[in-house]
Amino acid sequence: MQTSILAAIARAKAENRFVSDRELQAEEERLKQDLARIEAASLLLNQAQSLIDAALQALYQKFDREATTSESQEKFRLGIEHYLHLIQYSLATNSTAAIDEYLSNIKYEITDGLNLSVDWMVEVLNCIKADRSLTENAANAANTYIDYTIDALLKLKETQNKEEILTLLSISA
Repeated sequence: MQTSILAAIARAKAENRFVSDRELQAEEERLKQDLARIEAASLLLNQAQSLIDAALQALYQKFDREATTSESQEKFRLGIEHYLHLIQYSLATNSTAAIDEYLSNIKYEITDGLNLSVDWMVEVLNCIKADRSLTENAANAANTYIDYTIDALLKLKETQNKEEILTLLSISA
C-alpha cells in the first residue's frame, strides 16, 4: 500500500515540486478500492456460513434429485467453502493467482470425484454474487473475483468438453 504513495512523493521530490492533486486523487481511489476488497474479504469470512447455507439451498432447489445423500451434501459444503476461501484470498491479495492455480489443477480433482460439477459451482457462485448482505463497494470488489472464477470455470468446462470429444474420436478411429 505504501509503495505507490512513497513513489508519488519520491517523484515529486525528485522534480522539486509538491505531490499534485491528480496524484493524490489517484492514491485516494486506489485506497478506496483496497478498503473495499478488504471489507469484502472480511464479510465473506464473517458471513461464510450463511452464504454457504443459502448457496446450498439454491443448489438443492435446482438439482435436488442429485443432492440427497449426506455425503454429497458435505462434499458440496466443502467445495463451496473452498471456493469462498479462494475468492477471499484473491480479494486480500488483489490477485487471481490462487484461483488460476487451483483451476489449472482441477482436471485431476474431477477424475478423483472430489469436485463439484462446473454447472453446480457456477450456480453456487451466482447465488453468492446475488447475496445482498455485502455493501455496494464490497459487493463490487467480491463480484470481480466471483465473475472471474465463473468465467474461468466455464472456460475449463469448454476445454474439458473439447478434450473428451477428441478422446472419443481417437478411440472410435
